[in-house]
Amino acid sequence: MVKFSVKTVAWVAPFAAVLVTTAAGAAQVEELKPSEVADFVARHEFAIVQVTSPDRKCGYCIDADKKFDKMAAAPAGSKFAFARVQYAPWREIPDFGKVMQVYGVPEQAVFHHGKRVGRANIYYDTPKSFYAQVEAALANPVVPGDGVVQTAPQPAPKPMTAAESADLRLMVRRDLLQATMDECVKRFPAGANRYRAAVKAWEAPRKDALDRGALVFVRGGHDPKQFAGEEIAALTQWMAGLGIGAQKKQEAADCDRMVAAMPDRK
Repeated sequence: MVKFSVKTVAWVAPFAAVLVTTAAGAAQVEELKPSEVADFVARHEFAIVQVTSPDRKCGYCIDADKKFDKMAAAPAGSKFAFARVQYAPWREIPDFGKVMQVYGVPEQAVFHHGKRVGRANIYYDTPKSFYAQVEAALANPVVPGDGVVQTAPQPAPKPMTAAESADLRLMVRRDLLQATMDECVKRFPAGANRYRAAVKAWEAPRKDALDRGALVFVRGGHDPKQFAGEEIAALTQWMAGLGIGAQKKQEAADCDRMVAAMPDRK
């Protein structure tokens, strides 16, 4: 069985090839070095550049590249050029010179005529939400003439209400369930469709709460990892109740039991 820890959830997307094609005929995401960003954005009227890390310790970077590829493949992105900078370790953010300053990752910087005008958060699930942020940045640029974003000091996050805590905790629960099923997919690919569908079915009646949790995370600045320990313990207990012991390797039958019990997972 998977032994859960914060690191269990934070696995890494591998370094992409020099050029990543998101889908046949879809936009391409060009892999760049930090020193190449200025030239890239200067060559394109509209550009979006993602900065992320494959470092296993960057929990927020999990699947950020895949989410960005999905946004790049959407019809709404047809007028944009897309690029990505990946680096490790995640805490050692590269120097991008005057083209932009990056204070945390993953970052999706929006450029117009070579100047950074804002950013878009990748944790929104839909291209519609993502591009609403992009268009808002283009309509209301926050960058002075030198192209460097001047970020005002951010106030400390307000304490969460009980409802906000519950929604953010639900996000963590979803991520752990997804990590569990991802392990099942990895070990038993023949059941991949069933494993993925089980998580989607669990998410469906909780979509509103999960969306609210995402907003608490994005707008409130709260760290979902604060709930990781308790949720890992709860998930381990749930699996133990299904007869899935912590000391043995996960078997296909274990994955099947989780799929069957998933609708009742609170």
